Amino acid sequence: MQNVALDVAVQSGKIPISFSPNIEHGFVDLDDLAHVVCSIILNPTHHNYARYELVAENISYNNIAQLIARGAQCDVQCHVLPMKDYLKIIMGSHYVRNEQAEDAIVRMMMYYDRWYFYSAGVPVA
Repeated sequence: MQNVALDVAVQSGKIPISFSPNIEHGFVDLDDLAHVVCSIILNPTHHNYARYELVAENISYNNIAQLIARGAQCDVQCHVLPMKDYLKIIMGSHYVRNEQAEDAIVRMMMYYDRWYFYSAGVPVA
């Protein structure tokens, strides 16, 4: 759930992305994931042979914008940017540190737009 900067979305009214805002994604909160991992590390024998599938509800960025707008009581929309403009935004972040990371992000965005995500074997477009 850390993929959207809430403060930016509320202040600007925009969620900048570079792919279709209608594609559904599965989001997992990193704090929840850390809690599960810590529980296992601190008590490993209790979790012997256990299998944990961490899943989330699939939701599109358009739906996330609606949820943020409702909660913040302001207008929030997805702002689909050309890839070069999107890269300018994230180049200064800790996510993009070199050309390989930049290339991976470009390829991932192209994949999202071309192949979508699949939920229960059904394309989500």
